[in-house]
Amino acid sequence: MLPDDLQSDTVNDYNSEVFTSEDVREACKSLPRLGIEDLMRLSTTGEMLNDTCINHCALLLQSLPFAVAAEQCALFNTYLISSLRHNIWIIPIHDAVRMHWTVCVLDRTLQRILYSDSLARQSSWKQNVTDILEVFFRLEGRAIQEGKIMTRASKTWLARPTMSLAMQTNSYDCGLWVLASILAIFRGSDVTSMVETNISAFRAYLVGLAS
Repeated sequence: MLPDDLQSDTVNDYNSEVFTSEDVREACKSLPRLGIEDLMRLSTTGEMLNDTCINHCALLLQSLPFAVAAEQCALFNTYLISSLRHNIWIIPIHDAVRMHWTVCVLDRTLQRILYSDSLARQSSWKQNVTDILEVFFRLEGRAIQEGKIMTRASKTWLARPTMSLAMQTNSYDCGLWVLASILAIFRGSDVTSMVETNISAFRAYLVGLAS
């Protein structure tokens, strides 16, 4: 169930002109291609995405012409930080123990953290947000030292999960849910409108972008 004050990304027909225009194909041509092994992983139903697939597909989604809010976002990959000067920081999180992907979105302007977990686990999200905030304040300090941002955010933040009910019923599609959540942020929304019946189409769409 979606909280009333969060905006849902309502477009999820991956065969529509919005997603398949010539501008979309041109935007992806300049980016590196996935390797054969990772492309096979991405294209195979039942395969959990690895860090290479998550990082690469997130960059592809960020480059799309309809990702109207992408320029406001700093996309953190699982190894490095692409930028520290943006107000919205997107951080994919991999839980190696549970073998599960989630994503945390920090908005410095609103002092708000949205945590998206397709399994809607209530037991771990608060600790994950606490850990992310600790990292955030350290990185923010570094960004101020390097002159990439000028002011430090307040220590008071509102944190909330975006999914109160589990959206994923299998053990392997969590990476796709993370990418769907990232795409919603890039398009200027708060949460994805993805439903599980759209997952196969979204996977196929990502394969087309990455091929």
